[in-house]
Amino acid sequence: MNVEKSNKRKVKSYPELRRLFNLVLIDLNYLTFPKQSKRWYVFLSLIIFISSVFRFSYMAVVSEINDVSFIIGDFTIFLPPILKPKSSAAFIIWTFCAFRVIYIFHQGESNPKLRQWITIGRLLDYHRLSPRLRFVSKVLTKSILIHPWGSGLIIFFCALPSAFYYPFKYWIFLIFWMIVTMVYSLLLASYTYNFNFIYFTSIIEFAETINSISLPLSVTINSYPICEFDNKVKSKFSGKLSRLSVNYIKRIKKLIVDYQFYNQINTCNHVSSFSMQLICLYLACFVSLPLYTLSAVVVFTINQFLAGQSTHFFISTYGQNKIDSFCSQLRRSLTLDLTIGYKLKIINLLEHIENRNFFNIFGSLNYSTHHFVLNILESASTFLLYTVVAMK
Repeated sequence: MNVEKSNKRKVKSYPELRRLFNLVLIDLNYLTFPKQSKRWYVFLSLIIFISSVFRFSYMAVVSEINDVSFIIGDFTIFLPPILKPKSSAAFIIWTFCAFRVIYIFHQGESNPKLRQWITIGRLLDYHRLSPRLRFVSKVLTKSILIHPWGSGLIIFFCALPSAFYYPFKYWIFLIFWMIVTMVYSLLLASYTYNFNFIYFTSIIEFAETINSISLPLSVTINSYPICEFDNKVKSKFSGKLSRLSVNYIKRIKKLIVDYQFYNQINTCNHVSSFSMQLICLYLACFVSLPLYTLSAVVVFTINQFLAGQSTHFFISTYGQNKIDSFCSQLRRSLTLDLTIGYKLKIINLLEHIENRNFFNIFGSLNYSTHHFVLNILESASTFLLYTVVAMK
């Protein structure tokens, strides 16, 4: 009993983060201590995602409009036949991305390293935060709520023109499936896009932490006396710099553990957004669409570009620059006349951290400006391939 109580004390709960997730129909076992999670959230998500995969698969395979199309709530019936398979395929891609995220959550129940990311929930309590982090936490709160519900409403209005094509006797099916589609879009954004906002917030919080360590490190180095002094003063400065470097190591270790979760999430988002972006580019450039549909496709293309093809590279580069800047400060300290023990620790630290990119996916694609350009070139080459095929 005492062991169980001591283990419970070690479990941290983030009620504000849980409340926000509940509002977008997500709940996690390891986020809800001491209360039990709402299991029906997961079952509802799985039922809607699985039924949606079957619906979209039928829409992709069968282009003709028939009674089954009305019964399953085909909201693409007003689109040109050539557009239906590709638009359905785009939603199927993102649905499998959501399945993957649910599986990662399930892994987190048995793997503590995949649930360390929830510590970002402490920012939502607004306790002892810097003005910048307080602003970021407010933006995160609004983003978690606005984006999923906004996505649901956008898909609802995009599908609304299909009501003019439905016979009156099938309107009951249309209303039911329109509600299901809106909830589907909400859940899709909750399991995919929302974790982009959480990842961006974690990087900004990491950068703020590094700044809080880097500033006193710079002050200590600059205040180092130029004149000769005894070993006691040398040990004092060495000890102060060592403590700062220890805090830095702790934060880097936490970053490495957190990124085990974000790496898998970012990989899903990158693959899904890249695939959907290509589909949207094809539809926008090589298919004759009504203005209303073309506008929606262009918005989706921009959304996919921001969701996994650009913003991750910029925000991660910002975090990587903070690491590189701190390494430069540590190299500066090696030029000072400090103890041999301190210098050996810093050299060992720099060997493990310097010239290492902590933000990547697939183990080789770094989130850097260089690889961002390569990613753009990859999309451009695929677009040129589409052009060649279309000209034939």
